[in-house]
Amino acid sequence: MNSLPPRLAPTAGAASSALRQIGSALGPAVFGVLLTNRTLSTLPGHLAASDLGTADRGQVLGMVSDAGIQAGAFLRLSTGPTTAEAQSVYGASFTDALRTCALVGGIGMLAAAAVALATIGVRKTAHNAAAGS
Repeated sequence: MNSLPPRLAPTAGAASSALRQIGSALGPAVFGVLLTNRTLSTLPGHLAASDLGTADRGQVLGMVSDAGIQAGAFLRLSTGPTTAEAQSVYGASFTDALRTCALVGGIGMLAAAAVALATIGVRKTAHNAAAGS
């Protein structure tokens, strides 16, 4: 905002507010999709590496495919140890998904910072050159 002429301040403020609202709407939606897809895509690999039997693996996959990532809240199998193993496997898949979301968010913030630094520097230079003329 400081790099703009005062006459453009209202426009810049409105644009900033609109972009903030768009980000507030799209951010949770995009990260929700990413979290769900990554959890569901890594779950079969974690199940294959677990000590769960074939029937228990199928039951976990069925619960998760029916309920989505909410299945972690009510994931129960026939015995306590198998339930604990299933919850551990689900937790590992969810953690992988959270790491992916953090990575994507971090890359997005770095890209936004680079764009901001590049455009602020250009505008300030152009504004200073115009003021000096």
